[in-house]
Amino acid sequence: MLDNLPLGRTLQLLLRGSGQCAEVHWRFLGLSIAEWSLAWFAFLALYALWLGRIGVRARFPLEKEIGL
Repeated sequence: MLDNLPLGRTLQLLLRGSGQCAEVHWRFLGLSIAEWSLAWFAFLALYALWLGRIGVRARFPLEKEIGL
């Protein structure tokens, strides 16, 4: 591209979006790739929070007994 076009025009062509990424080409169990990504991100975030909560309880087991 740089052989045929100046640098500014080349960058403009490379960075211009066409909207083709918005087309849904397939679905699995009714969800697109973006929806599956969101679902897994939410699940993994909740799982990480749950693991963090378990870790805090395991490190400080006496907090409940002494009322902290």
